[in-house]
Amino acid sequence: MKSVLHLMDTYLPIPNTFIYNQVKHLKEYNGLFLVNKVENLNNFPYDRSKIKRFPFLFLKNQFYFINNYKRELLFNITFAPFNRIMNSYVLKDLKKWISKNEVFLLHADFGTNAIAFQNFKKKLNLPLITYFYGYDVSVIQRNRPGFYNKLFKNGDLFLTESEFLASKLREMGCPNNKLEVLRFGIDLTKFKFKVKKKSKKIKILSVGRLVEKKGMEYAIKAFSIAFKKHKNIEFRIIGEGPLRKRLEFIIKQNNLNGNVKLLGAQPSSRVVKEMLECHIFMMPSITSKEGDTEGQGVVFLEAQASGMPILSTYHNGIPEAVIHKKSGLLCNEKDYEKLGENLIYLIENPKEWIKMGKFGRKNVEKNFEIKKQTIELEKIYSRFN
Repeated sequence: MKSVLHLMDTYLPIPNTFIYNQVKHLKEYNGLFLVNKVENLNNFPYDRSKIKRFPFLFLKNQFYFINNYKRELLFNITFAPFNRIMNSYVLKDLKKWISKNEVFLLHADFGTNAIAFQNFKKKLNLPLITYFYGYDVSVIQRNRPGFYNKLFKNGDLFLTESEFLASKLREMGCPNNKLEVLRFGIDLTKFKFKVKKKSKKIKILSVGRLVEKKGMEYAIKAFSIAFKKHKNIEFRIIGEGPLRKRLEFIIKQNNLNGNVKLLGAQPSSRVVKEMLECHIFMMPSITSKEGDTEGQGVVFLEAQASGMPILSTYHNGIPEAVIHKKSGLLCNEKDYEKLGENLIYLIENPKEWIKMGKFGRKNVEKNFEIKKQTIELEKIYSRFN
């Protein structure tokens, strides 16, 4: 079976589950990784049975990554540009390994990783696909104009998850004939649909790192508005990050201790459980001061698949995943007063939970189911086979 080699800095941050799913569900091709460092291997197991080894291939648990004899990483995006350490001896053995594993295509996850591997593509004479996800568009567009010019010229195809991000890439100079939208897919067997019914305590859920772009501060302020009118509500926040102290202060400032619960980082099994038990999902994403943005937001797909109505913002690709007044309610970024109004509306109209929940599930089944999206990805790969 032929292979696609994924190129990225780290295998694999917990929020990057969507990348793991892309590879895990491949049927026609093997998915291999070349990375700078490895983490969370227990969270992302993988079948290594069809991977052939060579001297520089270092086996770690169930995944391979490339090392040199000094046990320093062969690819280091920060300290050692790849072309400086691609000496002829390493290149010769690497080509042998690529031949043995029938690698016919390079797939860079995030544009910033693709930059580091441009010379790799040239030396191995393999086509390169780059998948852009969010920050690698928004932050680079704002702070590093022209950063991708060479990549746009030399890369073979560019993918992204939303029409919104595609429009931003065109503004940055990406050729339209090399650019396509391929939406994320989620595994619906892991997210069971449950009709949300009114109960004595209404639980609102948010799942995401405690960083600025997730908009958690505005979610808590919106909850505070709703809490003044409805005391039978609880806000449960799964995630950890640098803004925890700030959020704890806002919770205390608004006398919400006991009603807003910061649950910290949790395994995916806990997330699935909370999505089944909670009634409304709220995460009002914003653009950070540095220009960082959300992508389309896999968590919005997971919440819809679980039957939850969504409260969020007109941010990046979110309106393409969450259909306003159909699977949720959207408002402008940072407008916590309108967000609070939308929350009150859902609290007072539980019949909307059922309608929005059913629409959201159908939306995900039709447009974001992992098997369907994997078929589309493999069709793209097959163009280069």
